[in-house]
Amino acid sequence: NTFGYAMGQPLTRVDPSGLTTTVVVTIDHRVGTHAAVHTTEGGGVLYDPAGGYPGASSEYSTRGSGDLFTGADASLNSYIDYQRGSGSEVRMYSFPTTKEQELEIQRNMEDEGGATGGFCAINSANALRGVGPFKGLDWYLFPKSLGEKLQTLPNVQMKVYPRVKKENP
Repeated sequence: NTFGYAMGQPLTRVDPSGLTTTVVVTIDHRVGTHAAVHTTEGGGVLYDPAGGYPGASSEYSTRGSGDLFTGADASLNSYIDYQRGSGSEVRMYSFPTTKEQELEIQRNMEDEGGATGGFCAINSANALRGVGPFKGLDWYLFPKSLGEKLQTLPNVQMKVYPRVKKENP
């Protein structure tokens, strides 16, 4: 059976390998200000289009010319810490995905390449659109709108990291 890993139901079940595709939306002043995509296949790939994330490594970053991070610099926890460091709320929308789906998303990330400011949600949605749980996804100009749509998709696991209040010196 070609779809034995999904008990013959590839549209409603996922690969038990535990892969996850996560979309991260940063919220400032109730407005979505940034969107990024993280996949776990191959040790992790982080797509931070038009973002300022320097990478988890303090001395050497693996940021590619297409706003892609790999290896240790693709750490989802480090990325969330970076976004929260400016006092932002961070919302994670995670979806179970197969190896094939993640590889396709990663190819799409490479094809999208780097983005100019203000187009992170469009580039992130384009990397996901048409793949696995994102089959019905359209393009979104605003990160918060992308997040609102992701929240309605099946099998989404959402986690919100509240704003961190900065202390005055």
